[in-house]
Amino acid sequence: MKENARTQAEVIEPEILDENGQPIAATKPSAHGDVYGRVGFLTGFFALAFSVVVMILGALITIFIITPLLLIGRLFGLQIKTLRR
Repeated sequence: MKENARTQAEVIEPEILDENGQPIAATKPSAHGDVYGRVGFLTGFFALAFSVVVMILGALITIFIITPLLLIGRLFGLQIKTLRR
């Protein structure tokens, strides 16, 4: 009975060979928390700053380009009231 318990607890790992026939050592899977461990604080800050700059740029384009074009179109009677074909 003890021998049966021993064989169940034993883990057999396959030997994987590369193209030269050398065995490749199995690497232990890393935890999910270690994926972004080396990124650092400045990378997150720059990503956040970039997203804020893009949002501000989109708002400025809307305010200073799209809105005046819509108002000019309304002055010339080019307002689209319904979207029918």
